[in-house]
Amino acid sequence: MVTIRAYQPDDRPQVEACLFELQAFEQRIDKFTLPARATVIIYMTELLDTCERHNGRIYVAEKDGQIVGVVGVYLAHENDPLTSLADYVYVTDLVVLPDQRGQGLGMRLLEKAEAYAREMSCALMVIGALAANEAALGAYHKFGFQDRVITLVKELNGENEQQ
Repeated sequence: MVTIRAYQPDDRPQVEACLFELQAFEQRIDKFTLPARATVIIYMTELLDTCERHNGRIYVAEKDGQIVGVVGVYLAHENDPLTSLADYVYVTDLVVLPDQRGQGLGMRLLEKAEAYAREMSCALMVIGALAANEAALGAYHKFGFQDRVITLVKELNGENEQQ
C-alpha cells in the first residue's frame, strides 16, 4: 500500500535519492543537465527554501517505509504584463522511482498537487518537462495539462551555425 503524505525533515535522505534519480535521468536525455552528484544536495536546500518562501509543500509517496516518489508545489506569480496569468501553483520535481512506475503513483502525486492548488484558491497549475522526456509529457497531458509555451534552444558551438 502506498501513502501520499507531506514531507518530514527525516525524509530528506530518501527525497534526495529520488531527486538524484530524476537528475541522473535528465542528464541522460539532455546534455545541458548538470551531474546529479554535484547538484542534488544544493538543489534540495534550494527546494526547501523555495517552499518556505512561497508557501509550498513537498509530498512523498511512501511504500513499506520507503519513499518511492516525490512532488514539490509552491505558489508562483506570472510577472509578464502581457499575459492574463496571475497567481498559480508551480509543480516541480515530480519523480517516481523506476521500479515503482506504471502503478499510477505519478498521477496520485499530481492529484495531491492539485488538491494543494485548490486549497490555495489557485485556478491554474503549471509544470515543466524536458522536450525529450516523452513519458512525462504524455502523463502530464493525460492529467489535463496543455502546452502553452515551448522554449527552443540553439547551441552556438560553431559547428552547427548556419549563415
